Parts: sequence; structure tokens; C-alpha cells
Amino acid sequence: MDTFIQVTTPANALISKITDRMPATLQSDDWATWLGEEQGSLADVKAVFQTFEDGGNWTMEEQPRTRNANAKKYEGQPGLF
Repeated sequence: MDTFIQVTTPANALISKITDRMPATLQSDDWATWLGEEQGSLADVKAVFQTFEDGGNWTMEEQPRTRNANAKKYEGQPGLF
């Protein structure tokens, strides 16, 4: 059985308009601490998960769609479980 854990942090200003939590985001400089490649205290490891504040400085672009004869038809969320 596949499992996963999603670590959340308090929501940033943009997301807090919708909910009070958001997925934690690791900055690439923090990967070694999180993965245990660098020594750090428990506080150091917990500190890598901070609320990501970017002020909404991002854009969304439509992704190109490809046709794949073997692709399954999207079943919606119920098909995930």
C-alpha cells in the first residue's frame, strides 16, 4: 500500500484567504538538513519548514496537452483511492 505524509505550516497571506494551513515548502538550501546529510538539532530540522511568503509573485500557464493512446481517461479524485 502506498502512503505519504504532507507536512503543513500556517498559511501565507495569499492562501489564508482560503484556509489556515498550507503545504510546507522546502527551499533547496534546506534539503541537506531535512534529509540528514548535514547534522542539525531537532529545532534546526523543524526550522526548515517555514511559511512560504512570495506575495503571489508567480504565474500560471496552460500546459501543452499531448495525446497518448494508452493514457487512461481522467476519473477525478475517486480514481486516486
